[in-house]
Amino acid sequence: MLIDIELSHLFIASTFASILGLESEQHESRFMVESPVRGKVVLNQGCRECVIEVADHRLPFNLVLLDMSGF
Repeated sequence: MLIDIELSHLFIASTFASILGLESEQHESRFMVESPVRGKVVLNQGCRECVIEVADHRLPFNLVLLDMSGF
């Protein structure tokens, strides 16, 4: 999982989200990102309201799924 407070969106590998049992849904908007694995890709799937605990604080995040297979 990639968390950077300066990013506008948070990304999670599709396989990791699946292992965690997170439910995904299609976003209303699409995102184009450049990946070291697949070059430019359009992303439109994500996981809403995922709670992540950081330093004893439970924070809700909306995560964008990123296919990292072959990396």
